[in-house]
Amino acid sequence: QIARAAEVLPLTLCEKLDNIKDEVEKPLRERLEEFDCAAQAYKPEDDL
Repeated sequence: QIARAAEVLPLTLCEKLDNIKDEVEKPLRERLEEFDCAAQAYKPEDDL
């Protein structure tokens, strides 16, 4: 169950960040667009 939560959590955070991007004013939205949540996601297989 913990391992499953660890897999889902980054996706949940990305979805919430996308929602925030949709709601904030333009200057902040432009800065947030520079942050690509998917690119920041940790994948254990990257360590192999």
